Amino acid sequence: MSAIPVVIDIRPTIGALFCGVIAASVFYGVTILQTIFYFQTYPNDKTFLRIMVLVVWALDTLDLLLVVNGLWTWSIANFANPLALLELPWSIKTEPVVTATISTTVQLFMAYRIRTSGYFLSSATSMYTDDRTAFLKVNQRLTPIAAIVGVVTFFSWALGLYATIHGFTTGGSVEDVDQALRWADIGANVSAAALDVTITITLCLQLYFSNQGFETFPR
Repeated sequence: MSAIPVVIDIRPTIGALFCGVIAASVFYGVTILQTIFYFQTYPNDKTFLRIMVLVVWALDTLDLLLVVNGLWTWSIANFANPLALLELPWSIKTEPVVTATISTTVQLFMAYRIRTSGYFLSSATSMYTDDRTAFLKVNQRLTPIAAIVGVVTFFSWALGLYATIHGFTTGGSVEDVDQALRWADIGANVSAAALDVTITITLCLQLYFSNQGFETFPR
């Protein structure tokens, strides 16, 4: 009696990860172009800005390498070994905290811009005392929003750190880990989306209400 072959459909798991890696690689290429464009276009920016851009690019590179390593471990190094699909590679366990660090770095910078943009706008229109005073008042009103963004950002980073620690310290299959961390995943995604919307709306409103000052900006 011949053995019945075991057929495992990996399209919803490894297949989805494979498609995700392809998409991430495309966007990573865009990130490289943006990084090169930034350093060529703004060579006189402050040192901390240039360092932050390099840090974000390096973290983005590391994030992609971690996901590629996880895909390699599952599909190449453990080819025809379905039991390997039950365990998370170390790279996949590390990836949440790296992703959270990228988001935290960018969102903290945007919170800084919300807090200081009123100052920059008022400096550009410093010849008009009324405009400068109005911008400074806007800047003061936006300080609580910047503070809230900073607090929620660290909350999202803490969830990413927790997911990584949980992955390394708790055993179980991929499904078990996914079930255990679903609440953290949902919380991190919801808070990140809420922050992105808040930051975008706040910056757009700042630009909208300061449109009178654009006439005096240096070309």
